Amino acid sequence: MRVHPIIPALALAAAFHPTVARAQQTAHRLEARIVPGIALQRGIFGDDDPKTRQATGVTVGGHILARRSERFAWVFEGVLQPNGLQNPHFDEAVSSLYLQFGPEIGRRVHVRPTGGIAVQGWSGSRSCSCVDTALAAGIAVGVERTVGPEVRIAPEFFVRGSAAPGIFTSSMGVQVGVGWGR
Repeated sequence: MRVHPIIPALALAAAFHPTVARAQQTAHRLEARIVPGIALQRGIFGDDDPKTRQATGVTVGGHILARRSERFAWVFEGVLQPNGLQNPHFDEAVSSLYLQFGPEIGRRVHVRPTGGIAVQGWSGSRSCSCVDTALAAGIAVGVERTVGPEVRIAPEFFVRGSAAPGIFTSSMGVQVGVGWGR
């Protein structure tokens, strides 16, 4: 499945579109988070004879938050799972880069449902050494605490999944966002 390059650009533009003014509106602001984590990854490979494989690996990511109020933000997240998940049918492995967008609801305790794509990189002697895309969705639940004047930490539990013909991958784990912003 190919995704036109304009789709991520439109998603970012929607994140920064002004909202309806309220009587007690909080100033809009941008925040950024670096988000390392650890995940249990699982893949189901093959249509005719599906086989599963799982592994534990690290995740490395980042979030850009466009705060609309103290309890609502639009979030773009990019998360890389660099550890390849081995295909049990062939000598090939897949690594995923999730590019997702969605609302973060809540402040101290928050939930963030997201949707987007997973860019899948294939490697190995039987692979095409190519890049594919898959539809992706996820959800994260966490808490946020201030640890400095402009520094916050946000430990989260997350679940992500992606699907394309012949492969379904999922991951669940924990990640700790370290954020800053004005």
